[in-house]
Amino acid sequence: SLDDVCSSRYNLAIFSCGYEERSIFFPGLFDGVCKKVLVLGFADSTTNNDYQLNSYFYTHVSRYKATPINLEYVDSDRIFGHLLDAVAEASDDGLDEFRILVDYSSMPRFWYSEILNFVKNFDFGISVFCDFVYSVGEHHGVSAPKQLSDPIVLPGCAAVSTYNKETIGIFSLGFNEGGPICLHHKIEPDRTLSLVARPGALEDYTDKAMQCNKFFLENFSSRTIYAPIHSVDQSYSILREMFYPYLGNAGVVMVPFGPKPHALASMLAAMNFPEISCLYSSMGGSGGAVKPTTELVICRVTKLEKYPYSS
Repeated sequence: SLDDVCSSRYNLAIFSCGYEERSIFFPGLFDGVCKKVLVLGFADSTTNNDYQLNSYFYTHVSRYKATPINLEYVDSDRIFGHLLDAVAEASDDGLDEFRILVDYSSMPRFWYSEILNFVKNFDFGISVFCDFVYSVGEHHGVSAPKQLSDPIVLPGCAAVSTYNKETIGIFSLGFNEGGPICLHHKIEPDRTLSLVARPGALEDYTDKAMQCNKFFLENFSSRTIYAPIHSVDQSYSILREMFYPYLGNAGVVMVPFGPKPHALASMLAAMNFPEISCLYSSMGGSGGAVKPTTELVICRVTKLEKYPYSS
């Protein structure tokens, strides 16, 4: 809960400075303790007025007084380097637990996948948990269509290379009508399953998502499954029920175009099961205003010895 998060003491807090109004919503609410704050920003948004206002909040208005580190969308080495430095600054002798807070509301999927990948591979020497916070947003307006980037495997989400006769595609769907169709043509899965948020961010979210993806659902998808946007745990369990019957007999490719809590659940599945990969292609932000609904989705991810993560 928010009360639990605000009453916790974190070694490291990671925020994202975007042009969306919701990118400062949770950081403005959070009044807990954190030793080190890292704010990731967008190199291609520095001239955007809304981005500059949010950057001013982090640098001057907030208690963090942290200047955003401007990054390109796929800036894996720099993200890893900044995380390495931040963990060194946030560590103390005698710690028996390292606590990380991540607000991924305005983060590209690549960035929070890289954070998970870092935690998975870095030897902290002690137990680690991450609290992931997502501010549910209401979108107002959409920018002109943009070109879809080349598909990439998200950090830490590459499947172990094995020969499989079949490929299963699991597409989490949102409001990007063309993206799932384009990636479906590239992947050419033998069987396609779809995941749609229900309930979603707003009352009409599911109906709008279904309408937006009508062509994909009617022409490519053999089954549609629903998972709530408000629980990463439930979404992970539902995804596991979708892919588990195919493990050992087919390769599974997850494509998270849906809401970010579903994307987080997909990343965790790919990192926990070597037969699964998580692929994504970005069109950048919507360009429209995203206002917080004031609802937060909070998920604790624990690094374990047997499996990398537990949510």
